[in-house]
Amino acid sequence: MSTLNKTTSLSPSFSLLSWQGVTLFIAVLTLYRVLSITQGHVSLFYDEAYYYHWSLDPDWGYYSKPPMVAWIIAFTTSLFGDSDFAVKLGAPFLYSLTAGIIYKIAKRLWNPKAAACSALVFFTAPLVGFNSLFITTDAPLLFFWALSTWFFIIAIETQSWKSWILLGFTVGCGMMSKYTMALLPLGLFIYMGFAEKHRPQLATLKPWTAAIIAGLIFSLNIYWNYQHDFVTITHTSEISQLDKKLFNPDKLAEFLISQILVLGPIWSYFLIRQWLNRKARSSTGHSGVLIAIFLPLIIVICTQALLSRAFINWAAPCLIAASLWVGFYLSSQTTKKIMTGLVIQLLMISLFYHWPIILETAGIERTRKVDPFQRTQGWPELAKQLQPVLTANPDALITSPSRKLLAYISFYAEPGKLRVARWNPNNESIRDYYDLFFNLREYKEIIDKKFILISETPMSDKLLTRFKQCNSFQHYTEKVFSDLTRHIYLYECTEFKGYIND
Repeated sequence: MSTLNKTTSLSPSFSLLSWQGVTLFIAVLTLYRVLSITQGHVSLFYDEAYYYHWSLDPDWGYYSKPPMVAWIIAFTTSLFGDSDFAVKLGAPFLYSLTAGIIYKIAKRLWNPKAAACSALVFFTAPLVGFNSLFITTDAPLLFFWALSTWFFIIAIETQSWKSWILLGFTVGCGMMSKYTMALLPLGLFIYMGFAEKHRPQLATLKPWTAAIIAGLIFSLNIYWNYQHDFVTITHTSEISQLDKKLFNPDKLAEFLISQILVLGPIWSYFLIRQWLNRKARSSTGHSGVLIAIFLPLIIVICTQALLSRAFINWAAPCLIAASLWVGFYLSSQTTKKIMTGLVIQLLMISLFYHWPIILETAGIERTRKVDPFQRTQGWPELAKQLQPVLTANPDALITSPSRKLLAYISFYAEPGKLRVARWNPNNESIRDYYDLFFNLREYKEIIDKKFILISETPMSDKLLTRFKQCNSFQHYTEKVFSDLTRHIYLYECTEFKGYIND
């Protein structure tokens, strides 16, 4: 694959659209996002606390996801301790590295200006800005998706063993991040099959060696699933909801419109404008590679949306191809147009980061309806209220029917520990990691075993009778807003007698 427009040059003086300028921009914005994590209103979403508990026991797989997100959290918390900040820290750094890789991809395909624009588009996309505050599986997925794309372009161009081996390794790591990664090698193989120039390489050992390496890495997660009755596949089929109504054009339309929020209104406008402009489309070059890393995924997720539903981030890796398309288009536009787009996109993200502070400064009361961080508020303070009870009962297990409570209370009350027992009478329905390894059933009829039973509402007498003894509940509250108060009802119980159906 030859590179295009290598004659395009930039002024030797410093510019935002130079490698030095892009590097400085990414570094400064990364630092800003890291500092934004330390704001008081940016606490953990309960999925993050849940993934943190995975990280306490590094493994080849977990209930609903491959292990990469847990490994990242284990690494960052080993360096910076068991805090919100440390749990989240991997996200902004992975997205900054991904932006750097997108720069390398676009430079190899086109020219330095297109590379700079592509990296800036990606790094100022709302999805990247939002996700930089929360560690999710998307951070490593997008990193390995971009890195694999880069190695693939180098591999088919140079046909070097090193690049093919690195490609196999990064695809394998991507598969250990999120199963969506499987659609990338599918698209790349289809591209090679259709590209007359690269089709002969399919008859060589190199691409198949890469596939074998990726498969060997991913086989570790397959083996974990085999050991646990392929629980992840069961979970994936459940969240797909393909057992319900199988034709939902409204859900498809909703998903497609939501993708404007992923890329941002300004960059989406430029993307649509490029796609509608035949001359702009034809001038892009290397469109086959971009289509290969975009089309299979968007087709699968749109089909999922039509048949059932699709969350806004399920097609997140499409952002990489979209950023490259928009970046190439912007490279032919004026610097003023590029800067205007950057300012608007960054302003949107900054408003989100500091919205609670903006409300308070403006004298507007924070409520559930106006505060986007409301779902994460109040849990650290509420958990700290429970600390004396937990300290007084060091051998008791925190027990609850709620995954959210187990994640939040255990993390904030006792970071670095995990002493939980999940209430779930249905042995045929494994709903989460706690169900899989810490079901209350495992502690049946252990004499004098203590439990700290917690719920957001009072427990039913029917449930309480499953213990030999339960003291009257203790009621803890944390007022978050005038229209939002968190509640915890806590019971000190002894000796679980088993579920009714046991």
